[in-house]
Amino acid sequence: MYWTRGITCQLRAWRAARADWKTDMERYKAAAKEARRTGGKMPDQPGPPPTGFALLPWLLMGMGSFSNLLQGKTANPWIGALGLFVFNSLYIYVVFRAFVKDKREAVSTRVALGVMCAITCGLAAGYGGSWLYFFPLLGLATGAVLRGPWLGKTGIALAALAGAVSGIRAGTDAINIAYGTFLSTMVTAAILSSPRPYANCAPPARSWRGARSRRNGCGSPATCTTCSGTPCR
Repeated sequence: MYWTRGITCQLRAWRAARADWKTDMERYKAAAKEARRTGGKMPDQPGPPPTGFALLPWLLMGMGSFSNLLQGKTANPWIGALGLFVFNSLYIYVVFRAFVKDKREAVSTRVALGVMCAITCGLAAGYGGSWLYFFPLLGLATGAVLRGPWLGKTGIALAALAGAVSGIRAGTDAINIAYGTFLSTMVTAAILSSPRPYANCAPPARSWRGARSRRNGCGSPATCTTCSGTPCR
């Protein structure tokens, strides 16, 4: 089945990313040991492999809205609960696709972002308060997906939209929502676009793909969809 092949492909990609990270850690430990021995500059420590899990903790920004739903402080709670569920589901869908180039640039990912934008505007305008924090979350998802010259224009447009919608409920505090939305969009994109600390220590692309394909149990880098960078079909 298609979804089982997709899960298998994603698991292989995560295992390969973790193996690459372990290799980077070994290089870091060797470089740090040499720096301590010679009194040189300590190298930068490589972080964990980049995956969508890194962006999931930001969903806690929606805990205020969830708490209001549980305490019965939200009018039409079923509408709010449905909006919260759909937004969180789409957020998870988008941020995990953001780390695979072909999936990040797919039309379905952009459509999911558009639906998230519509839901955010509806919840923010309808409820206000803690529901306004979904705009920075939308900025995080947007920054994770978009690259290139459209990023800055989209970030400004999204911040302006957040300020306009938030102004209905928050007055002058809408400036803070707009600023937070723009900041979350641009900072997330900058972090995810930056090279990893030990990128210059990596082997040539051909040998790297060959080693990765052998580790994943694939026969050839040319036919391995996991190793060649294209999504599994």
